[in-house]
Amino acid sequence: MQKYELLTALLPNLKSEDLQEFNQAIQKKIKELKGEFIQENVLGCKALAYSIKKQKYANYVLFCFSLGAENFLKFKKWLEAREGLLRFLIIKVKELKKEEKIKSKKKKEKQVPGKPVKITKSEKIKMKLDEILPSRPKFRKLKKEKISFKDIDKKIDELLEDEEI
Repeated sequence: MQKYELLTALLPNLKSEDLQEFNQAIQKKIKELKGEFIQENVLGCKALAYSIKKQKYANYVLFCFSLGAENFLKFKKWLEAREGLLRFLIIKVKELKKEEKIKSKKKKEKQVPGKPVKITKSEKIKMKLDEILPSRPKFRKLKKEKISFKDIDKKIDELLEDEEI
């Protein structure tokens, strides 16, 4: 079974009872399709970037579940037929294999101070771009010197004495 994340955008005028019914219906459908419901996270009502079905706001709910590939299309079609659902997005979640986890731990352990670290291709490209493109000056904050009124008066007197009117 593959793990998925489902982000739903629901009508903003749904009551909390209707929202709970919708969430329970999704959980029930996942279990009917021999899947495993993992987690539900209600994100609340948020503004949309553009209006969808004449709505400017939507209630967002994030679901995590695992489902077999043969039942995935059935679940997707069932979601498309639901009323009150403005949009949905299903993402396949990749899990690191045990070997990859072990390799990443070993890389962290191998980094010893004083030894050169292997540079990836993306890091090399960034370094070349930094050489080619002109660097922007980094502005430093100037230290503000505190000047007393006595010093200001002395400077004014000096300036007035130097100038002949």
